Amino acid sequence: MLNQEHLQVLSKLYANYKNAINFMDAYDKAHEVLKKGNIIREKRKNDIKLKTKQGDWGVKVADEAAIITQDKEFQAELKAISKQLTNFQSTFSASLSDFLMALSLEADDSMKFLSLRIDFNEHYKQKTWQ
Repeated sequence: MLNQEHLQVLSKLYANYKNAINFMDAYDKAHEVLKKGNIIREKRKNDIKLKTKQGDWGVKVADEAAIITQDKEFQAELKAISKQLTNFQSTFSASLSDFLMALSLEADDSMKFLSLRIDFNEHYKQKTWQ
């Protein structure tokens, strides 16, 4: 059914597929960063409990410097992921709109009405991405 005359639609579909893969990569990266941050926080908590049991209260200067460095790295990673997800959001919106428009301009009726089936309630057409 899809051949050379549908090349534009296929390229738009491929762009949406690439966007989905990019989102999955960003999601996986966010999961890893958050999991790593949780492990670090749990280790700090356990270290504090252990030191308290040993009668050692407070935080040493070297420990505090390491904590500050880890927190800064964590914040930087979260900021990068946030930026990546924001970029994904705008790219996805534009790519999906292009795909739906290309479908609606197809000469083949089955392809033309596919855009109506995908966006039957005009959710994507009306959606304003911030």
